[in-house]
Amino acid sequence: MSAIPNYVMQGAGLPSHLCDKLGKISRDFLWGTTQEKKKMHMVGWSKIIKTKEEGGLGIQAAKAKNIALLAKLNWRMYHECDSLWAKVLLAKYCTQARKNARDPDKLPCSVNWKAIK
Repeated sequence: MSAIPNYVMQGAGLPSHLCDKLGKISRDFLWGTTQEKKKMHMVGWSKIIKTKEEGGLGIQAAKAKNIALLAKLNWRMYHECDSLWAKVLLAKYCTQARKNARDPDKLPCSVNWKAIK
């Protein structure tokens, strides 16, 4: 259900309205709702998105998944800063001043970089 959105969410912060639409698509798919036929949702979405250990189906909410994937990328960026992929991302998404600065949070960066931060 969420393989394609997950790919995009790994490197870009999605707007809230888009995450809401992804959630609606997931709910409609799960319950079998179509444009012609609306079906009743037998269980609340908050119970569905719980982990399997907590009794849910393990389906993840789009906004929470987006934040988690960006946090993972951020963590890897700071811990693997000498790797080639991290250097490429820094060179592509940050300004030249970013490379030489001591405090990266105070410098202007692109929208993608702000999402990663």
